[in-house]
Amino acid sequence: MFITHPKLLIRLYRSYFKWHLCWPRSLTRITDLSKRIGTRSLAAAMPLKLFWYIKWLCLK
Repeated sequence: MFITHPKLLIRLYRSYFKWHLCWPRSLTRITDLSKRIGTRSLAAAMPLKLFWYIKWLCLK
């Protein structure tokens, strides 16, 4: 199915491996917005899941 649609494969491959970073506000402490002094933060990486979108596009 992906061999017959090479453009679709390239588009979905790029978006699937894109990682989104989420910065929780409760873990971020900024004392000065211009200097960002005292910043303590953790980044939570969330993978973008497009399995349902791939199935929907292939069925069209």
